[in-house]
Amino acid sequence: GWRREQIIDDQGRRLGSKDVLHPEQAEVIRSAAQAILSGQSLRSICTELNGRGAVTLNDKPWTGSTLRLILLRERNVGLRVHQGQVVGRGDWEPIYDIATHERVVAFLTDPTRRTTPASSAVKYLLSGIARCGVCAGPMRVLVASPGNGRTADTLCCSTGYHVRRGRADVEQLVTDVIVGRLALPDAREALSAGDDTHSREAREQAEAIRCRLDLAADAYAEGSIDGRQLARITAKLRPEAERLSQLARAASAFPDLLDLADPNIAKRWDALPLGRQRAVIDLLLTIEVLPATTRGGAYTFDPQSVRITWKTG
Repeated sequence: GWRREQIIDDQGRRLGSKDVLHPEQAEVIRSAAQAILSGQSLRSICTELNGRGAVTLNDKPWTGSTLRLILLRERNVGLRVHQGQVVGRGDWEPIYDIATHERVVAFLTDPTRRTTPASSAVKYLLSGIARCGVCAGPMRVLVASPGNGRTADTLCCSTGYHVRRGRADVEQLVTDVIVGRLALPDAREALSAGDDTHSREAREQAEAIRCRLDLAADAYAEGSIDGRQLARITAKLRPEAERLSQLARAASAFPDLLDLADPNIAKRWDALPLGRQRAVIDLLLTIEVLPATTRGGAYTFDPQSVRITWKTG
């Protein structure tokens, strides 16, 4: 993310050196952090980096473990580390701000985060987002293959095969709806007003722990507990309060989608990473696929058989 430059005085004498941002390398790290916060996996980010020919400093392809280690560095926000502990500010320009770093760290170190094997990685726009209109189960994609009697991929109920619909038809309908919504003047308000349940719960839990810390401090001041007991309580509760605060920041992913509120989003949509497309659809829409209708014995896609409900805005 940086390169070393020599400091030369006006008489040509070398006074030392300093680290300055390497524009291309810093942008890789910056964009990877934003991609993580927008819902992309480490694996998909590495696939994009390797696909455009970006390599690590030792000229090797990107891997999820390498990218994860880089994104967890305190150096990214200008902090100096000694023997695993932050000891102060460095004299180099940070790649991004501390708030971004805290959210990235919280996301990557969240023990509940799923790490999906490459063979089962999400590859389609509505997999798991669209729901069966009969049983409310998740829809998955059945890929057409020679000899199975189908000529196109289908979106299918994954629990009881109640509903099956052409994947391209449903995806195009949902794309038209979401792109139209994002182009409206109040799209930023809609993106900012999503269901922030997980973030709110984490904040409330963190606040409850801080209240317990305050009560412990009061008990110490009143003589009900001694200094050793207060230290033990603080050592146990304070890290948990900070962990929950980080989770709350990580759960609030909405600001990272605000740039999608764009009158010209239709021109950008196809170039967006799949993770960002899915994130904004999942944030704004509930999608139910109802049983298909037939006309004259032949299947005809009916947009009315896809029920789209707005979660917000």
